[in-house]
Amino acid sequence: MPPVLFDTHTHVNFQPFQADYKTVIQRALEQGIWLNNVSSQWNSAQRSIQIAEEYQEGVYATIGVHPIHLFQDVEETQTFGGVTQTIKARAEQFDPIRYEQLAKSSKKVIAIGECGLDYHHLERANLQARRTQLIQQQITVFKQHCDLALALNLPIVIHCRDAATHSADTLQAFEDVLTVLRGYNKKLRGVVHCYTGTAKYIPLFLELGLYIGYTGVITFPNAPAVQAAVRVTPLEKIVVETDAPYLAPVPMRGKRNEPSFVQYVAEAVASLKNIPLPTVQQSTTKNALELYRLS
Repeated sequence: MPPVLFDTHTHVNFQPFQADYKTVIQRALEQGIWLNNVSSQWNSAQRSIQIAEEYQEGVYATIGVHPIHLFQDVEETQTFGGVTQTIKARAEQFDPIRYEQLAKSSKKVIAIGECGLDYHHLERANLQARRTQLIQQQITVFKQHCDLALALNLPIVIHCRDAATHSADTLQAFEDVLTVLRGYNKKLRGVVHCYTGTAKYIPLFLELGLYIGYTGVITFPNAPAVQAAVRVTPLEKIVVETDAPYLAPVPMRGKRNEPSFVQYVAEAVASLKNIPLPTVQQSTTKNALELYRLS
């Protein structure tokens, strides 16, 4: 029986869920929600597979290296529901052979990523002096992920975050991601995860055959540009996701996000496109199953 909804991008494999991941996953499965645990580096990749293997159906894994973990040790303090936790990650050199072996170790691995370009954190971490070098490093590793996805016949999960404001006409990270993807001549299939660009770029990604993933950001009152992007994205190319534990949607702001909250993202898509919620549920779930070839 197909799920009611598919949280196509979540991180229940991350430290904030360490104590209760089974409860969180069970809550989602009981509501008919399947989920894809996405990694950001080697340790979380192993854990995403370990968790997926505990379930016969409905829990899957995606493995790769997030662009912000390529160049520095990352330590962030996050507060979810009044509980403050420190999230640590070590800089990692992406090893395609190692990740290929890991992907082949489990049938629960359904995609490669998340990978791509992140220019936001270059500014945030005061790394502007090394900007050119670090961007080239990100582009090189992004291409390595794309090559691996092609070799394994798996979709690619793309992270794309720009440093510019959404009032800008040109978002350089999106331009650079498109340049990389065009080099594969539409042979790649995949999804632009947690879309935060403008409506301008939607047809350019659709032209390459990609799906667009939307999160709780589309419920935020200060996100009109992303909401406009939802309106111009055909329903048959939309997938919904939480990016939990981050980006909890309205009305769950301030709480630790989790896969069961993906229902609020689906409701927001329905509202923005002025279509019935069941239509959004059926279409986005169908899209996810096709993307990950689970149907």
